[in-house]
Amino acid sequence: MAIFTFDDIITLSDRDLKIVLLKTGYYTLIDALHTADAAVRDKVFSNVSERTLAHLKAALENQNSVTLAESEKAQMSIIKTIREGSEISWLNIKKGFAFSGVPDSDSESVDGLCERCEAFIDSLRNEITLQNEITLQNEMPLSCQGFANRYYKMLGIVRLCYEKARREGLLALEEELEALDDKFFKQGFRLVVDGADSEIIRSILSPHIEREHDYYKKLLCSIALEGLMGIQRGDDISALMFRLNLMVDLKDNPVDTAWENYLNGDREAFLNIDFDSAVQPEGEREEIRFMVRAMEVAELVRRNGGLLSLEPCLDTADVADIFERGLCLLVDIHVERGLNDILGLGDEYIETVLRKMVERETNPVRKNLAAAKKAAVLSILAGDNPRILAMKMLSYFDKQISKTAEEILLHD
Repeated sequence: MAIFTFDDIITLSDRDLKIVLLKTGYYTLIDALHTADAAVRDKVFSNVSERTLAHLKAALENQNSVTLAESEKAQMSIIKTIREGSEISWLNIKKGFAFSGVPDSDSESVDGLCERCEAFIDSLRNEITLQNEITLQNEMPLSCQGFANRYYKMLGIVRLCYEKARREGLLALEEELEALDDKFFKQGFRLVVDGADSEIIRSILSPHIEREHDYYKKLLCSIALEGLMGIQRGDDISALMFRLNLMVDLKDNPVDTAWENYLNGDREAFLNIDFDSAVQPEGEREEIRFMVRAMEVAELVRRNGGLLSLEPCLDTADVADIFERGLCLLVDIHVERGLNDILGLGDEYIETVLRKMVERETNPVRKNLAAAKKAAVLSILAGDNPRILAMKMLSYFDKQISKTAEEILLHD
């Protein structure tokens, strides 16, 4: 049985070769092609984008310092990638090639080898899925402020990379990769730098987005993907920033201000955004603050014997918040109890107003928080004891949020 060599790359299907190229570093590929036959170079050239092709040809023409040993080492690295790639279709083995460490036909049939490989890959995927589930169970969901902070940092990176790519080309982004903390963003940038086509990048990154259960993290990944695609296409930075900002709804968003300035004639508005200043301390989660506030309100009502005791502590400046609006309704309706009963503005009216406020929320995280606030107001109205109120509120949130809140609310 013949040994698979670097020259045998020409026998790979275009699909398999593209997978190999995506896993191969740019400089490793240049070194490997330095001593490769023309047929191998043509095969590789036909499976990369036009931009990458131009860079490869320029690098091969100008690079004369690569030794034979260095080129062979790079070729062996690519062969190892082919050998270990679970995505490769094993087409070459069936054609009679063998790799180091792969049994030949005397010890095991090709079909048997493929079955063992597929079984191993399935077990590995199951193990990864299990580990992901364990991670999801132990990981705190991203807060609204945490999302906003990551969003602003991401836009800052997109703008920085856009400007560098415009000045020096996409390959210049290679040195920026190591500074990226976000694994999804880093993987995407690697694919862009390596010259992968946009369809391939989407096919690789989209499944990760689909598997993400955290709403804010999923939205960040979608924004990151669109930012990467915009950089790869060379979109105008103002248009790219505007398009990314359409995917979010944040208060005091500096990108909204930049858009207004842009419409008023400031063509540098998006380039002048101070994203670092937009990042704010996260502090205590809004869910925790709300539940602590609800418990304090319930205790005040219980201790003073009535809803009217809430009047001094009402936050009338934040009536857009469903919990604070609900407390105001409780007091207003009970101040004019007799008249409101005649007009039909009783407890059912409060429930209707709060339900409509919940329905207006389009963000699923905010909608769930609004539903918990509505339940808290109705629980206080019903006169539930503090433990019942706490349990009702906790039932709306993820395990990690509930666990943290429970230690505060039910510490006794």
